[in-house]
Amino acid sequence: MTYVCMICGYRYDPAKGDPGQGIPPGTPFEDLPEHWVCPVCGAETRFFEPMRETERTRPSAPRTVVIVGNGVAGFTVAHELVSSGGGSFQVHLVANEPHHYYPRPPLARVVAGQLTLDDLVLYESDWYDRQGIQTFLGNGALSIDRREKAVTLADGTLLRYDALVLANGSQPAVPPIENVGLRGVFTLRTVDDALAIRRHALARSNAVVVGGGLLGLEAAKALLDVGMTVQVVEVASTLLPRQLDADAGALLERLLAKHGLVFRTRTRVKRLLGQGEVSGVEVEGGEVLPAELVFFAVGIVPQTSLARTAGLTCNRGVVVNDALQTDDPSIYACGDVAEHRGRVYGIVPAALDQARVVAKRLLGEEALYEGTVANTTLKVAGVGVTSAGDVHAEGADIEHVKAARPERGIYRKFVLRNGVAIGAVAVGLREQMARIVAAVEKRLDLSKVKAELENPDYDLSDLL
Repeated sequence: MTYVCMICGYRYDPAKGDPGQGIPPGTPFEDLPEHWVCPVCGAETRFFEPMRETERTRPSAPRTVVIVGNGVAGFTVAHELVSSGGGSFQVHLVANEPHHYYPRPPLARVVAGQLTLDDLVLYESDWYDRQGIQTFLGNGALSIDRREKAVTLADGTLLRYDALVLANGSQPAVPPIENVGLRGVFTLRTVDDALAIRRHALARSNAVVVGGGLLGLEAAKALLDVGMTVQVVEVASTLLPRQLDADAGALLERLLAKHGLVFRTRTRVKRLLGQGEVSGVEVEGGEVLPAELVFFAVGIVPQTSLARTAGLTCNRGVVVNDALQTDDPSIYACGDVAEHRGRVYGIVPAALDQARVVAKRLLGEEALYEGTVANTTLKVAGVGVTSAGDVHAEGADIEHVKAARPERGIYRKFVLRNGVAIGAVAVGLREQMARIVAAVEKRLDLSKVKAELENPDYDLSDLL
């Protein structure tokens, strides 16, 4: 059976194995070694799902579940319900986009011309039909009538529900600076965005990427691969400021600069320049960077308007409890749109964890969501980066144990609280990614191996 990575869409075929990581053909997914990770995005095996079909039964009175949003959270809820529900659910999947579910993390590779929509889409229409999932593509939700338990779609269709799942995600944030409406200014959320960026980039020479986070770096490398000269502007003092410390950020910058990317940290954009189409970026201090394409990657804004209009409590996101219910117990929220215990995660692992809890609740299980240990895996220009947990913690009970070999392009740091791993960062240690993340997620006591941790070749295999 083939297994698919729910983060990037990579398919593991046991017949082919993964020779690049030493996995011979004929290796079942269940027999993969603990340290194996997705060769494309570095995800652990827990983020893989079997690509299977479910034999459906026809109950006399199925519950109707309407899911708004067919990103990773919405699709996962639908997939879990039809896989485990024994045909006891009538599932309606509503989407603004005209496409079936596809993972978003590989969209930068669409910009680079390495992937197409056909490469990304996991299942075609006939699969949804066979699973009994009714899709409403390009026909987003306009309003919710909580009294009547009904959702009105853009074309006037009325869908009644027993349970409603809000998984309508977020939109890219755009800073309020002058001339952001010029042609050639982009954000990236959908495959259509990626294709539009690629078309524009192929006919231009200079790009500025605003934001040195995960998406910004992936987009910068994609634009470089298209043939553009690319400068990355980041207001913080280091790249990936939320995920990396200063040492790791400096090493990553040096490694990526070897490929031709230019980085300007501690730099803030003042305004964009141009007549009709962008031609430059003026930064504070007055310098103008040539730019026929400007790409913003400065965060997300949860899409709460549907929930707010329906009278549901919202802060930054739609507020949910540990059961991921809103203040209306028949309405759930998960993924980028949800705010749990005051936090909007905005990462795929949290969306998957939340979606699985929602599905279990709908299936009658007493599942609760207690949060997700933030972990990030990135591979840009062949450089692997891992970040897990609290990498910036400080205090009397905190110790940072580092192992650096800059001449080899590798760096690792564990953050220990009273000897227990609460955070970790690694650059250039791809084969250790799964164990590093597991040490933080399991809150391993590393106090007895602190000396070994100062050697980057020590891989924790004796503890995990």
